[in-house]
Amino acid sequence: MTSEQAKEVYVFCNVCKKNILLSIPVSEVQKRKGGLLTVVSLHGDPKHSVLFYLDAEFRVRGTDATTVFQKTEEPTISTTPKSSLPIEQPKGVLRIDQILDHFGKKSKSATVNLSNFITQMILGNNAYLVETDQSPGKPIAEFISMLFDDQNVSLQTIKTGENEKITGLHPAVFDLERKEFLTEGMNIKTHYFEQLLKGALETPNNILSLQNELSKIFYSYAILREILNADDATHLDTKLARDIAIDMALIPILLKMIESEGINTKDRIEFDGLGRAIRSI
Repeated sequence: MTSEQAKEVYVFCNVCKKNILLSIPVSEVQKRKGGLLTVVSLHGDPKHSVLFYLDAEFRVRGTDATTVFQKTEEPTISTTPKSSLPIEQPKGVLRIDQILDHFGKKSKSATVNLSNFITQMILGNNAYLVETDQSPGKPIAEFISMLFDDQNVSLQTIKTGENEKITGLHPAVFDLERKEFLTEGMNIKTHYFEQLLKGALETPNNILSLQNELSKIFYSYAILREILNADDATHLDTKLARDIAIDMALIPILLKMIESEGINTKDRIEFDGLGRAIRSI
């Protein structure tokens, strides 16, 4: 199936903990008419089937890996009304708005702070939540770790005054009682992640949607860092997107992030027509 005939999008599979490519015929996209696309994908080793609910922006709004069965690797695609999607709030898990309450005294500052904290974790920096008896950090740390689908993130809770436990060149240390950073990690713009948080607050199944997007980025960014640190080779952006299993639209964001680590990309990434068009937006 060629790219002219299909919309290609990467999603994070929480069974095999990898990004997988979904190729959706344009004809099926046109049938959506305001509902959700349901795509059943058979993939992995061992093989397993997962059903993904995708919204108009092709972001995951829900998944089901327990009741679907697929015989071939060609995806099964259909549409379903948004109202039929079960709204799932994991038991015992804080809501996103409750988490934001701990990250700032006002909504805007809280969104910026949490976005930066999340971004620092994707960059591989050690992250710390400073807690007190009045501001416990464990449930908040569990929530943030869950957003990355239990991938290998570096996040710890420490008590006020336990500075000796803070390690790393660019640690991100956030005081939950004061609702401010003690150290912010690397200096980087976080607009994209701020938009993700705002969007998650406005949509049903907000945790699942945000979790899949962040897990997808975390997975691909780790591969990108490994590739660019391996040698000084030049890479075509479209092939690089395939190699790290990420949507082309996210390549500019990931490149800006990797540049913040001091890794040169300007002379090592070649942009074809599609890549230049997306980067200029």
